[in-house]
Amino acid sequence: MSHHIISSSISTYLSGIVHLLEPYYPTRSLHSRKPPLPLSLLSSICVSHQSSRDHDTLLCLATGFFGLLRLGELVTPDNLSNFNRRKVTSRSSTTVSPAKSYQFTLPTHKAERLFEGNVILIQRLFSQGPDPAPFFSRYLFSCDTHFPFHHALWLRADGSLPNCSFFLSFLHRVAGDQFSGHSLRSGGATALAEHGVSHADIQHIGLFVDAGASTSKVGASLHATPTLLPPARVPDWC
Repeated sequence: MSHHIISSSISTYLSGIVHLLEPYYPTRSLHSRKPPLPLSLLSSICVSHQSSRDHDTLLCLATGFFGLLRLGELVTPDNLSNFNRRKVTSRSSTTVSPAKSYQFTLPTHKAERLFEGNVILIQRLFSQGPDPAPFFSRYLFSCDTHFPFHHALWLRADGSLPNCSFFLSFLHRVAGDQFSGHSLRSGGATALAEHGVSHADIQHIGLFVDAGASTSKVGASLHATPTLLPPARVPDWC
């Protein structure tokens, strides 16, 4: 009966099962899941850094929440033996729109049939929430000024590629160590749910593996959303 389950997706299936069991076992810790990053907390972080010109700060605030991205799609693994240069997002794939949006292409991988990658469109989704475009524009200006010939989109102030530890140290400093890299992705999905976007749309935007996975991170009903064009995603390292 389980022959159709891909081994790499087992943790996702188990996460969905745990979510369904939690109402029946409220006093038991079935899964040590980190909480989603609340939109209100992200807004306050953005307000406190809205005039920042610090390159690394702008890099961290740029994108993951609104694109429902996995941390591994933004940074490199701490373990260099897992690093694959072909999975580095290219600066040349980036387009900035005057309508306060921007997009870039996540590199293709072996599970993708058309080898086209995923086009990620980022823009403001909530009238009362932060606008990611100004942060990204300042980051891109800094990047092009200091590293005009570098091929990678995501770079630290010293020219190195950001890794998991770098990102998490910043996140813990500004938001608290109760959050993890996955808190951006689940936080974005939760915010969409709270603003009326359907589970099906959230699942499509974030390319969640199955309905159980998306439901376990969302939890309400929903509306409206531009963010992303299919197919399968690069697996995360963190």
